[in-house]
Amino acid sequence: MMHEISGHNFHGRYRLRLRGPAEGFVLSNAQARRYWRELCPFAGCACGGGYGEGPDADSAIVEQGFGPDGAVVLTLIPGVEDRGA
Repeated sequence: MMHEISGHNFHGRYRLRLRGPAEGFVLSNAQARRYWRELCPFAGCACGGGYGEGPDADSAIVEQGFGPDGAVVLTLIPGVEDRGA
């Protein structure tokens, strides 16, 4: 299923659609690159994709955590529409 991630941050509006299981999933390396590039398209910027209003109320969200080896793991949590609410 397609999950939409949208909101407003330091650089303005962002919108990204990622395909994955309906219940949520860990982003692949390619999906993680697309996600970070959408949040911050400027090389060398130190914003980290944050600051600003954040995700839209009905948007899927991506939570950042760490794997057992200490590597960053991004997990998509379905949005309101994706959950059928």
